[in-house]
Amino acid sequence: MAWGGSWPIMKFALTELPIYTFRTLTGALAAICVLLLSAALGHSLKLPREDWRPAMIAGLFNITGWFYFTAVGLTLLPAGRSAVLAYTMPVWAVIAARILANDPITARKVLGLLLGMGAVATLVGEDIVKFGEAPIGALAVLGAAISWAIGTVIQKREWNTPILTLIGWQLVFGTIPLAILAIALDTAPFADLTLRGVLAVSHVVLIA
Repeated sequence: MAWGGSWPIMKFALTELPIYTFRTLTGALAAICVLLLSAALGHSLKLPREDWRPAMIAGLFNITGWFYFTAVGLTLLPAGRSAVLAYTMPVWAVIAARILANDPITARKVLGLLLGMGAVATLVGEDIVKFGEAPIGALAVLGAAISWAIGTVIQKREWNTPILTLIGWQLVFGTIPLAILAIALDTAPFADLTLRGVLAVSHVVLIA
């Protein structure tokens, strides 16, 4: 419920802030909060050398790709339809696991996916026709789901880092490209923050 509630808040935030600025702020604040929480729980914030490369790659898919494509989708589609499309992630995860990790596609997985996608289709209902009115938005959210799926497959490895520390570093790595794009492409990034924009960013970070 909390995750679903973040979608309309994100859509509102994107009326107050440019895409890259909004996602840089949410990523940076989330990284700080997660790393502080990890430190407060007594975990080391050090990322072992062998975890750097996979953490950076996972961050690009789990954070950069997911953050960017969901933001683009939300500027073109209603929040509810965007959230439903994002739930196609399990389909792409099974395909990604087959390609990247050589995981078998079993009959149980196929049945689970069919049931899950049937539920998604039921939620979409007659609105499925309306995705054609904003094909770029629909493709963007599907891109977000695929990026999240690939990141999830990459995440399924042996790590030498506590999970909260790992998430914090992935947020750092994934936010850096967005910050560069914000500075390069957004008009006056971070200069025109309104109180409503700051509150929206804070709500997204807290809910996520």
